[in-house]
Amino acid sequence: MTDSVLIEGLAVEAIIGVYDWEREVSQRLLVDLEMAWDNRAPAASDDVSDALNYALVSERVSDYLVELAPNCWKPLRKALPVCYRVHSTCAGSS
Repeated sequence: MTDSVLIEGLAVEAIIGVYDWEREVSQRLLVDLEMAWDNRAPAASDDVSDALNYALVSERVSDYLVELAPNCWKPLRKALPVCYRVHSTCAGSS
């Protein structure tokens, strides 16, 4: 069983665009994430190390977008889930 976990309004300064002038300046991207996460373990243990680490998820997504420097938004819909799966876990402080 999974719950829907949201991070809304994550602001990331990154390069995005096709034209040369767009690639010379960073733009503020606002990202809304919805993730499936099993919250039963943290609810049962009341231990923060079992919970989803929102700060770590936000950091990894931000870093990924900065490194990716995409031409447009459309590929990001497929790339972000891959970014999340590539990193082993976002539970606890690891």
